[in-house]
Amino acid sequence: MPIGVFRVGLAIFVLLAASVAANVLTLQPVGRRALEPMAVPKPVPVTAAEAAKPTKPERKPAAAEATPGEDPDLSAAVRRELALRGYEPGTKDFREFEPRAAILAFESDAGLPLNGRVREELLQQLLFGVARTDPKAGAIAASAEVSSSAREVIGAAQRSLIKLGYKLEANGLPSLETQRAIRDFEAAHNLPQTGRVSAPLMAKLARVSQLESAPVAADKLRSRVASQR
Repeated sequence: MPIGVFRVGLAIFVLLAASVAANVLTLQPVGRRALEPMAVPKPVPVTAAEAAKPTKPERKPAAAEATPGEDPDLSAAVRRELALRGYEPGTKDFREFEPRAAILAFESDAGLPLNGRVREELLQQLLFGVARTDPKAGAIAASAEVSSSAREVIGAAQRSLIKLGYKLEANGLPSLETQRAIRDFEAAHNLPQTGRVSAPLMAKLARVSQLESAPVAADKLRSRVASQR
């Protein structure tokens, strides 16, 4: 082999070897850094005072609460049917005593369990049920089924009657004593004697209670003034 060719080949080999060595030296630090584990941040020290502070509980969104209320269309239909049958529900909200008493009067006359609330079943009874035509024929039985709503209305009537001097127990039930007291009150104030709670009864009781309480309040005031002299 000629010496010139040998020298050229040797020079090329030396250049290639130097290039490979340079590349290895350049890439070696990167490889080491890639193999090194990631640095974990040191935890921040917490003082005893901070550790003793109570942690605030996470606030959860409040659950939506159901709002009680009557269906206005259903209430209007029940009011209309009660008025057509002479039960005088008036224009007050059905959460008041007088309109609920109108419902109780219908239920009593129809021989139904006493509920006193607006409901679809009540409207069906008003439209298609058959009520007793003569309330005097017999009031609701003392052992009739009575809901908590009906007890509220009956109890209010009983308490008003007791304040007016009638002897009965305010238990929210249509007892015989309650029916007798209602009949006596109705007779004394020119109302039809039914013996059951009704809207006219509740309205009359409210008016008479106000008239009876006015003289009592005046007597108490006069007694107080006389005692101070």
